[in-house]
Amino acid sequence: MTNGRKQKEIYIKLLSDMQKLVTDKSAYTISPTDDSARLTTIKRSMSNYIGLIDKYSKKFHLEDEIIYIKDKFSEYETLLSDHISDFTYLSKSSKEKI
Repeated sequence: MTNGRKQKEIYIKLLSDMQKLVTDKSAYTISPTDDSARLTTIKRSMSNYIGLIDKYSKKFHLEDEIIYIKDKFSEYETLLSDHISDFTYLSKSSKEKI
């Protein structure tokens, strides 16, 4: 297996793992009794995936896609940051965003 092919497989795995994370109901369902540590952990995991995917996006010709992903993640981060202590608001917002 060539080095380039192995890198592509790893990159596809990263994309797949991130997709599983963001489509997992627990990642976007917030209850009024939730806690900020869980949300921070999810946000950090997403950020780590985005960082890795962004690092190699040019090599795999996905620059436009990563810009879109980063924009949407920025919206998510802003929503959480602005309302991190108001889980009632976040629970209502998460239902509207689905």
